[in-house]
Amino acid sequence: MWFTRTADGIRGWFRLQTPSGVLRTGAVAGDFVATVLDPSDTTSSIVAVSESTTKAGIYFFDVSSTFLTTNGTGFYVVVVEVDTAGAPKVKATFSKVIKVDTLGFADIPSVTAIRAEIMTYVVDGNTLGLTTEETLDLMRKILNNRLELADGGVTPTANWVLYDDDDTTTLLTYDVTDKTGTNIIQPIDAPARRTRGV
Repeated sequence: MWFTRTADGIRGWFRLQTPSGVLRTGAVAGDFVATVLDPSDTTSSIVAVSESTTKAGIYFFDVSSTFLTTNGTGFYVVVVEVDTAGAPKVKATFSKVIKVDTLGFADIPSVTAIRAEIMTYVVDGNTLGLTTEETLDLMRKILNNRLELADGGVTPTANWVLYDDDDTTTLLTYDVTDKTGTNIIQPIDAPARRTRGV
């Protein structure tokens, strides 16, 4: 049994096999009793089991965030009892302990919300309507491309320059001053240039 996150809690997965080791397909919800016990063993939840539409013989069930947040963090026990009505007959019980050490499922932003935030990327006060791919590409350039610092710094000197992939085209500029807000003068032999990352 293994577990993945969903938009509303945790999904448990398991495979069902016949005694000969072949995946048992076609089992229905009535063939299973899947029970989730809370960390204090004071309450439980019976969850429905469904067969995967992508891979027959693989089954799943969902544990809602409501059940988890109501009962808190700790170790939850999941028990799945199987007794198939049709052939080939499978009768088994298996269990798994899962540790839930963080709640706040509702506080985790959705993929849609994250994408919307990325697409509204603000640089120098200008909103760039970037797609997700364009934003990721910009982040790559900020982390890896040529970056040079020159004398100056008082607006609009733009003395810190990030270059595009061709090492020539200016991509972004920043005004860098000393801590008092005045121009800076580069000391001789001081690092003032970052080459492209490798």
